[in-house]
Amino acid sequence: MPVSFLRNRVWPLQAVVALVFTTLMVLFAGGLVLYNHAQLTRFAKREAHANFDAVTRMVRNDRLANRRTSELLLDFGTSIIDPDMPREKLQETLRGLMRDVERAMPSTFGIFIAFPDGGRIGVQDVTRERPKEIFGLGGSAAVLGVEVIDRSSGHSIETWTLYDEQGREVARAGPFAVDDDARTRGWYERAISTPATIVSRPYAFANAPGAGITMARAMPGHPGTVFGIDVTLADLDRILAEGRKHVAAEALIFDREGRLIAHPDGAELRKRARPMPPEILPRIADLGSPLLAAMVRSFLESGENRDTHFTVQGRPYIARFEGAGTSMGDYLLGLAVPEDVLMGDAYRIRFVLLVSAAVALLIALALILLAARRIVAPLKLASQGLGHIMELRFGQTRPIRSRIAEVSELGRAVTTLEPLLQNFARYVPFAVVRGMIDDTFPTDLGGRRQTICVFFSDIEGFTGLAETLDPDTLTHRTSRYFAGIGEEIVRSGGTIDKYIGDSIMAFWNAPEPQEDYVRLACLGALRASRRIDRLNAELRAEGAAEMPTRFGLHVGEAVVGNIGSADRINYTALGHAVNLASRLEGLNREFGTTILVSEAVVEAAGPGFVFRPVGSTVPRGASRPIKLYELVGAWIEGEPALAPQGGRMQAEARLVLQEPG
Repeated sequence: MPVSFLRNRVWPLQAVVALVFTTLMVLFAGGLVLYNHAQLTRFAKREAHANFDAVTRMVRNDRLANRRTSELLLDFGTSIIDPDMPREKLQETLRGLMRDVERAMPSTFGIFIAFPDGGRIGVQDVTRERPKEIFGLGGSAAVLGVEVIDRSSGHSIETWTLYDEQGREVARAGPFAVDDDARTRGWYERAISTPATIVSRPYAFANAPGAGITMARAMPGHPGTVFGIDVTLADLDRILAEGRKHVAAEALIFDREGRLIAHPDGAELRKRARPMPPEILPRIADLGSPLLAAMVRSFLESGENRDTHFTVQGRPYIARFEGAGTSMGDYLLGLAVPEDVLMGDAYRIRFVLLVSAAVALLIALALILLAARRIVAPLKLASQGLGHIMELRFGQTRPIRSRIAEVSELGRAVTTLEPLLQNFARYVPFAVVRGMIDDTFPTDLGGRRQTICVFFSDIEGFTGLAETLDPDTLTHRTSRYFAGIGEEIVRSGGTIDKYIGDSIMAFWNAPEPQEDYVRLACLGALRASRRIDRLNAELRAEGAAEMPTRFGLHVGEAVVGNIGSADRINYTALGHAVNLASRLEGLNREFGTTILVSEAVVEAAGPGFVFRPVGSTVPRGASRPIKLYELVGAWIEGEPALAPQGGRMQAEARLVLQEPG
């Protein structure tokens, strides 16, 4: 008994859906989301800070070491070197110092002394890049170049002397007239105004790859004389490249105007975007790297000393921007790590959680699918059935069975609705029923005046035929007859108003307006006439009596709408146009015609129809005569059966509005 009770019981849909989905959400989604969120957040913060701090320490330590070495070099140069010694001796001293400095601080590009008259003596490394004046001189043997700017004549005269590794002279160049005055350099003006070491902003050296800075100090006891060193920042490329080997982060050093100073691939990037004067450092926006450009934009939006997020080509990044230290200028270190790389451990944990959850969800999914199938299948049938019913396509609704109470009730409602609406459509014009379903047809009592084309049909001799047939045969024969005519009227866009005994009343241009309603009415009458011809041929073959039919058509103004009382309404048309169409149908007997139409129909029918004038008469109820025509055929492509037939085409008495060319 309990098993039978459970099988036969219907369950509320709301309870079933709530039970299944609430259980799944609580057991799986809630716990998984909370745990996963906590783990991912913790790992992300830990990894991001560790990676960023490691690279920042590497850069700052390197810059601090270089700064200390540079300070020692400046102390030595300003205290030991005598700028007033003979120039040959001074050059030799600077060359020796440069060889020692390169071993201690490889980033040093050159050292120099600037004099009060704007002249300068400098020694620089020529193994990297050379100015155009000495390009190619000395070949690969030249390692140091001594540049002398002599302004004793009031003009700048430049000479170069190149030396090999052993200190031997290998080439000379010059003298050249140049536009070079040390007193116009920014570092010179700052150095002579303070006893402390000055550090220039990063800029691009004319004779060296990459960017660099100049550190300078005024020489005590020698007013207007400055000792300085040029330090490249190219080794920062190396430091950042080393950091990238150990930490999966994109790193760059840039100034606050968005110009590149260092990058692991700095040399390649600088070749790609050589700035045009007066720019000296390449702008990151011109390097063609979406990631680097996004990093600079993120810095401008968020500022330094804080973590930020941005997305490049659909890939999210975590980034930090902070000062790289003031030891060698005011520039910024930017670091960015893809979230998927940064949170590798977190993703592995999430993968384990997702696999575990997936196994559980597969089990739950089987249950959900089983329940959903039992719920959705009948609902689909109900939806399809309602769709067929709303479209007035009857006979296509399938039985709907379910153990869900609401679905079961819906199935019974759909099953009941279809025959009710189907029967209703038999009593009310089809177009009216469709308008009621679409909520476009008013159901209140009342009508409006509009022009319609009215159709009447009648079976000749039906009274005698009805007396000779038993009721069942008569009903069957009449239904067969009405089915044929009704189908052609509906196919031609007409609205069947009512069946009056053996007669049919129909009209066009209501309830829905039709642009060519008179043409459609003529087609409907012709098609109905040809359909009756075929029916009569079948009846003759069966040995049964024929049912010859006459038709009347008239177009005119009538009152169309809901006529009747509060408890019984009929959608119909009233007025003289209706009465005249009925009279025309009756006049067929007098003129021996089949489809009798008024002159108004002929004028409005349009091209393609063939009418035969039959005379004029004053119909009963009319005050003046009207011209009458017989509709004998139409030239319609694809419907040869509608063409005029034989004897109805007397050449001397026909009116052809348009024949095929």
